[in-house]
Amino acid sequence: MSRRLITQASIEAAYWLEKIDELKANLGLKTDTELCVDLGLSRTMMSMVRTGRAELPSLTSSPA
Repeated sequence: MSRRLITQASIEAAYWLEKIDELKANLGLKTDTELCVDLGLSRTMMSMVRTGRAELPSLTSSPA
């Protein structure tokens, strides 16, 4: 993996870590587990979001 890709992945992971923490604060939640339950996400999916390999689902979109 090139240094540029590693840097980009680090930036994306930091972005999602911040978004997860903001969302937990806005919802009055303390843990990732509480957020997973509220959003209907698995712990695996949350782990992927935290590492920048997946994005949080849109909270404004309607279910398909």
